[in-house]
Amino acid sequence: MDKKSIVIVTGTGGPLGTGHMQRMLGLASYMEEKGDFDISILPMAGDYRFPAEFTGMVTKTLPAKADLIIRDMRDSSESEIL
Repeated sequence: MDKKSIVIVTGTGGPLGTGHMQRMLGLASYMEEKGDFDISILPMAGDYRFPAEFTGMVTKTLPAKADLIIRDMRDSSESEIL
């Protein structure tokens, strides 16, 4: 069975704080542990120093195909969501 491609879009810093990023890294860690998922993390805001275990997951652009996109950011505009 093929791994499901999951992209996590989130941010950190400023009004977001670090909670969004920490929650999403926890989720990514859990899903990676399960082994059934190909996880990408797309940071949209802030300058976050990722722990070594996550650096291979970080992407600068939204992949062309994803089975699921998880977006965890406060105050997203309609155009950002689309």
